[in-house]
Amino acid sequence: MYFRLSPMVAVLCVVALPAVAQTAKPTDPQIAHIAYTAGVLDIEASKQALAISKNADVRAFAEQMMRDHAAVNDQALALVKKLHVTPEDNATSKALTTQAVAKRAELAKLTGASFDKAYIANEVAYHKTVNGALETTLIPSSSNGELKTLLQTGLKLFQGHQQHAEQTAAKVVIAIDAMSFSTTKTPIRAGDTVEWVNRDIVDHTATDKSGLWNVSMAPGQSAKVVMKKAGTFDYYCRYHPNMIARLVVAAPAKK
Repeated sequence: MYFRLSPMVAVLCVVALPAVAQTAKPTDPQIAHIAYTAGVLDIEASKQALAISKNADVRAFAEQMMRDHAAVNDQALALVKKLHVTPEDNATSKALTTQAVAKRAELAKLTGASFDKAYIANEVAYHKTVNGALETTLIPSSSNGELKTLLQTGLKLFQGHQQHAEQTAAKVVIAIDAMSFSTTKTPIRAGDTVEWVNRDIVDHTATDKSGLWNVSMAPGQSAKVVMKKAGTFDYYCRYHPNMIARLVVAAPAKK
C-alpha cells in the first residue's frame, strides 16, 4: 500500500468500470476530468471514514488515501497544464459523482464494525474495478505517450493498493475486556488474520486448545495470528482458564 504515487495516475483509483465502459474510448481531456473528479471523490470518502471509524487499520488506510490524493491532485493539474489539455466534463465523471454521493449516504447510516466492513469492502471492490478499467479502457484510450506511461505505472501501484485493502478486509479484531473474549460476527476464512486486543488491566493469552497458536498480551497490547486452515477452534486464556471462546474458520473464498 505504501507507494509513492505518480501524478495523474493515483487519482484514477476510484474510476468505476461500468461508467468507463459505457463511454466509447474517452479522450485525453475526458480522462483528465475523470482523474481529477475521482481524486476529489476519494478524498471525500476518506474524510467520511476518518469521521466515523475508530479502527486503527481502517483509519490508517483512509489517511494514506487522503494524503495521496490531496498531493497528486495538485500534480495532476500541473500535468494537464503542461500537456495543454483542458479537462472535459463527461458522462463518466457525472456517473462517478452520482455513485460516490449514493455510497457515502449508504455508509453514513452505519457505525462501528459495520461501517468498517462496508467501507473496506467497497475499497476492495473499486480497486479491482480500476485495475481492470486502467488495463482495458483508460490506458488503451490515452493518446499522449506521457499520460499512457503514467497510467501503466499506476496499474502496478494500484495492485499494491488492492492488496492492502484485501489484507485489511481479511483482518478480524477480537477485544479482550472485562475478563472475556468478545464475539465476532465477521466471517473468518483460512488465510485471514485474527487480532486480539487486550483492554483489561491484566495479562492475557489466546491459546488454542489443540496447540496451533498461543499468543500473549500485556494490558493495552495486541497479538495477531493467521488462520492457516479451516475448522472449529476452541481457545482460552492460560492465565485465566475460565476465559474460553471459539473460532469457526471457513475455507478460503473461491476467486
